[in-house]
Amino acid sequence: MAFHQEVNEDRLSYRVIGVAIEVHSELGPGLSEAVYRDVLYEELEKSGLDADRECVVPIEYRDRKVGERYLDLLVEDELVLELKVARSITNKHLNQLGTNLRLANKRRGLVLNFGPPKLGIRRYINSHYCSGGAKERKAES
Repeated sequence: MAFHQEVNEDRLSYRVIGVAIEVHSELGPGLSEAVYRDVLYEELEKSGLDADRECVVPIEYRDRKVGERYLDLLVEDELVLELKVARSITNKHLNQLGTNLRLANKRRGLVLNFGPPKLGIRRYINSHYCSGGAKERKAES
């Protein structure tokens, strides 16, 4: 990956983290995920970032749709946000984000935990990411 692209990706993550910290500072810890999702969505949009709430991602098995999952937030069609209200970020939360990234074929994501007094943040890189999309990934198999 080119250095320029990596720097741009970091800028997006930092902008999102900055907005999330502002939301957490103002609202405080322990509200519902839905409240944080809706306020964070509004603040991301106000800051000039394109965001989508509860994006539907199909779950496919042998080229057949067998279900669907929802992404809490998708920013600039590339950064998946998994929001939590918990004591701490656990492996279960990271696995959930990893699954969402793989199903949506997105490269990066953040788990944002609004539960503790200080916002919890963990970055995640999808090792199964295919820049050409799901169709090319299947062709490689």
